Amino acid sequence: NISEYTYIGFGGPFREDFKAIHNALRINKMISIEMDENVYKRQVFNLPARIIESRHCKSDVFIEKFDEITGNSIFWLDYTSPTQLNEQLTEFRRLITKMQKFDIAKITINAHAAHLGTPQTDEDEDLKILNLNNYRAKILTKRVDGFWNEDIKISEIQSGSYPKTLLKILKHCV
Repeated sequence: NISEYTYIGFGGPFREDFKAIHNALRINKMISIEMDENVYKRQVFNLPARIIESRHCKSDVFIEKFDEITGNSIFWLDYTSPTQLNEQLTEFRRLITKMQKFDIAKITINAHAAHLGTPQTDEDEDLKILNLNNYRAKILTKRVDGFWNEDIKISEIQSGSYPKTLLKILKHCV
């Protein structure tokens, strides 16, 4: 019975996902993880329902103590920072190893290739595009070090294929 699960996620200032999960699935045991102290204080003050327990900690600290959760859980790691991909993959892998049968893990990561950055160059346009793609491939290779041992191809970091590349890396991570 999914309504008996514990939902765990990053609530943010408004905890909209918590409200939606409760309304759709009738889950009454929820834990909101927040590392920003001001957002945490806002969550505690504006508590929309007493079923949500707010915890002021980083996600890696919470995951380390994840064994303390009794019963099944749904855990959503909703990441936004593209520069911390390696740490995010590390946390996700750690979470998966601690989950039990019938638990659910969800992860969202930043899949915009533009967030891999742009090299500073004043060369001709064709060379600029080639350098951009090579630069982004190198950045992604650094960010997934330890999770992906193959060379990242230029075609894999272009806007249309970048989300698929990240999915491939996530599957390999799991």
